[in-house]
Amino acid sequence: MLSFTSICFAGARQKLNSFNAFSLSGANLKLKILRINSIVSFRGGAEAYIKNINGLLEAQGHETLTITLNSGELEGSTDKYIEIKMSGNPLSRMFKDLVPQDEVLNLLRTRYEEFRPDIIHLHHIRLAFSTIEKFLEPIDTPVIFTAHDALLVCPLSTLVQPGNRICDGGTGLRCGFTGCRIQGHLTYELLLSKSINRLRDSKIVAYLCPSYSVFNYLHNNGFGPVVHLPSFSRFDSHAIENEPNYELILEQKSIGYIGRLESYKGVHDLLRAFKLISEKHPGLKLKIAGIGGYEEELKELSAQLGLVENVIWLGKVGPLEREEFYSSVFCIVVPSNYWENFALVAQESLLRGIPTIGTNIGGIPEIVKD
Repeated sequence: MLSFTSICFAGARQKLNSFNAFSLSGANLKLKILRINSIVSFRGGAEAYIKNINGLLEAQGHETLTITLNSGELEGSTDKYIEIKMSGNPLSRMFKDLVPQDEVLNLLRTRYEEFRPDIIHLHHIRLAFSTIEKFLEPIDTPVIFTAHDALLVCPLSTLVQPGNRICDGGTGLRCGFTGCRIQGHLTYELLLSKSINRLRDSKIVAYLCPSYSVFNYLHNNGFGPVVHLPSFSRFDSHAIENEPNYELILEQKSIGYIGRLESYKGVHDLLRAFKLISEKHPGLKLKIAGIGGYEEELKELSAQLGLVENVIWLGKVGPLEREEFYSSVFCIVVPSNYWENFALVAQESLLRGIPTIGTNIGGIPEIVKD
């Protein structure tokens, strides 16, 4: 892990002179890392990844402090993981994003002074982005950014225009004329993009990219230096240490999907495909694990397709239920119809020896080989 960090900062030394005094030569270097993340509503793979990496860093002797701004349900703060509730309706939250919020700003400054990190590691920048920018403005601590998705170069993180046209990325006025669902919040997205670009030019010394796909998008849109740093999430030790029981996997009678239930995840395409498969193999089941804003529409589609008896909705699953889910399917489908970065579900299923089917878009084909 440290070798990757060294590569990242070696390429960024000229961009931030204050970093010259920061030594990476010692093999026993211990770092204090402040992580800042902002998410809207549901947690996803990025949030699981952050917590996993915190555990790995702590095990190597590094100190971490994570501050998450969240407009959804909170998990609860600890001494090393602080959640800040960004409440209000979408309009008031947009105002809080555009205008620095003193309460949040003071909290960030207080925690920074108490923790005195060696590195500030940004993840998503959306909620309270003007507050985050103002917080970083006077600070000379090196700042890095992990691109968990394509939001830096696409307001919707889809990189697919209507009509399934792949987009080259880049937030601008043209986004209002592509037919994308950006509609009335283009002004907001342009202001967010300007804030991100200012951080790019003055503060962020490197961008970590889990997939070559996001690496190329960021590089082509003027972000840099960019570093391809594949995911090294912590996976269940049982799955790593034990050889999969392939015969048992192939005896299962269910196809699986696990993830958010949102339109861009392509579960509606999966349901329609499963309709065709179930006509030839009526004994098959489709198990869908996850929650999201698109759930009711998907259930209605399932009923319209006559699949009520064949589709099992598992809802939100915890760690134990997750393993039970994986052990009950003979294949996993990652049907995203929009750009994906580096699908953790594909990694999890392949790790367990489960055949995996994925859309040929974004970082998925870097994991699933045809």
